[in-house]
Amino acid sequence: MLKQKIKILVTCAGGVLVRSLVQNLQRSTFFDYEVYGADTSKNILHPKGIFKKKFTVPNGNRSNYVEKIIQIAKRENIHVIWPGSDSEVFAISKNINKFKKYDIKIPISPKKTIQNLMDKEKVYKILKKKHIRVPDYKICNNQDDVLNNLRFYGYPKKTVIIKPTQSRGGRDLIVAAGRGEKSRWLGRGKRETLVQNEKKLHSILKNRFHSKIMVMPKLNLPAYDVDILSDAGNAMTIITRKRINPNGIPFEGNKIIKNPRIESYCRKISRALNLDSLHDIDLMSYKNEEVLLEVNPRPSGSLAAALEAGFPIFDATIAKISLIFESDFSAFSIPASLTFTLKAFSIFFGVSFA
Repeated sequence: MLKQKIKILVTCAGGVLVRSLVQNLQRSTFFDYEVYGADTSKNILHPKGIFKKKFTVPNGNRSNYVEKIIQIAKRENIHVIWPGSDSEVFAISKNINKFKKYDIKIPISPKKTIQNLMDKEKVYKILKKKHIRVPDYKICNNQDDVLNNLRFYGYPKKTVIIKPTQSRGGRDLIVAAGRGEKSRWLGRGKRETLVQNEKKLHSILKNRFHSKIMVMPKLNLPAYDVDILSDAGNAMTIITRKRINPNGIPFEGNKIIKNPRIESYCRKISRALNLDSLHDIDLMSYKNEEVLLEVNPRPSGSLAAALEAGFPIFDATIAKISLIFESDFSAFSIPASLTFTLKAFSIFFGVSFA
């Protein structure tokens, strides 16, 4: 059967995981992808042949970003745009009708959902109202609030986490390490600040109040990345990946597992937040239960790990937004026997199966 051609523009094309993502698209048995790349940098270091064409675009938070992306899409007759950063998703969601005018498909949630996802406090409030568990936390409006709540959660004896309510991907996160903290993962993330004495913590806090601050107890391992394909809040496909190396690139260490409890929890989250298309839900553990860390308004960069393992969730997403298969996604299920044939291949990419 002749595969349907899909011309797709992938943004943040210089990302470390994009090469694997594109190579997986090119191996698709469902669609014939012609992949274009867009990035803020002119120097995309991926090998020749990865992209049909490459384009330089403004940052997603610039006023001319949407106009530039639409110009490229119109000129190249792009069918689908795959946004790679939160700022791009946010900009596109606010201007989604401009893309619809040219029948350009974009796998993102509605504008209201995206706005909610950009604020951790708002997300937690929505979920708590629906009686869906979230981590314990306190919202602080000044440094005194932060210091008081640090002590409420047991600092300096216990480790406590401090982060802005509107930061993404661990940016501006402060790990206030308690006495005797032994975790080898804390503070190893590139965007984290590990603080191991109170005097230094007070100094840092003086310069960190640009928005509301969230203080919460340290969450525990294991950590999970959950790829979830939803339709108007209804979770259709869920792939749970347990991180082997939580603070490294997730792609370097994942174990794909089947966990009905996690799947049920993520279905509730999807329904409560009205998620649509493909998202990444990050979970950690607290008091022996999985709890939400954050919901990314776009697919995780480490989605490539699931693709390398043979799960065609990207194809299913394209089918959904293109209304090609209506509501029947059975063609995209993975037979149990396939996981065994993929084991040896996937070990190279840090993916294993439970």
